Amino acid sequence: MCDSMGQRQDSLKQLTELVHKGEKKGLFSNKMPARIQQVVREENLLFMRNRNVYDADYFTFVRDLCSRNMVGAQYCLTVQ
Repeated sequence: MCDSMGQRQDSLKQLTELVHKGEKKGLFSNKMPARIQQVVREENLLFMRNRNVYDADYFTFVRDLCSRNMVGAQYCLTVQ
């Protein structure tokens, strides 16, 4: 689980660095209308959010985290 998430984060980091380098060199010109750019950005953010939600490793991690917290919360309620 951690390896695949780590690999994705490394890939995203590398991509981000490449984009920043390209922007500094002026490789990307901004010819897209602002409204279209906003819609594309919103759709990309939604895609990234959904990708993590529907990723099997991420889902398993969140489910395990919630399960463990529920057990801990039930223990606290019975002890008090």
